[in-house]
Amino acid sequence: MSTWYEFRVHPLEDVNALLAAQEHRRLIKSHTPLDGIPYNPQSTYVTVYRDPRDVYLSMRHHMDNFQRASISVDLDEDISGPFREWLRTPASRDGNMFLSLENIINHFQSYKRFKHLANIQMFHYSDMKSDLPAAISDLVRFLAIHVTPDDIAQMSRIADFQNMRDNAAQFTPHADDGLYKSDENFFNKGVGGQRREVLNAEDLALYDLRMSVLLPKEDIAWLHHGADQ
Repeated sequence: MSTWYEFRVHPLEDVNALLAAQEHRRLIKSHTPLDGIPYNPQSTYVTVYRDPRDVYLSMRHHMDNFQRASISVDLDEDISGPFREWLRTPASRDGNMFLSLENIINHFQSYKRFKHLANIQMFHYSDMKSDLPAAISDLVRFLAIHVTPDDIAQMSRIADFQNMRDNAAQFTPHADDGLYKSDENFFNKGVGGQRREVLNAEDLALYDLRMSVLLPKEDIAWLHHGADQ
């Protein structure tokens, strides 16, 4: 797999070499919205979304886990200020989701606008957490891959959050490269609702107000809960 890290850090020729070395069906992972990717009707596009409040908290932990002090954050600082700044900051051209809620919404809308196309499929993290075998079954159907029920069960065991955390050396991107303070902490908690423990009522009310400006109610409901509402 080639990831966003390769595209941001390595020269283009190195990225092309990594892609050329793939012996399986070519796979590219990116945080780029659809309007930043060349569209090819022969390619398939798989997206996974999560409640933006959980994304924000997850990204804070992710940044804190980086070895590079220049992009680290202090998890002990008061969260209300940075969270409210994230709410009101306009989308930036570099698309950094950590900087702005609006960047996440723009990413979501870029794919939602074309979800009627047969080669675009949108998944939600909550649905995967509640029924991972069903989500994997949907994915393999979308990719037109033939698998057996036993294959689905085995993939579900492997892709289980706790299994990936317990085997971080295998599943963390760039494990043992010194990129993170802890490869295991690349997988932090994998649960939703953490916002209730760290954000106050006013923070959450401001979030709701901002979301009501950015998205219609039905899109907000899906982005918060997925199909499993």
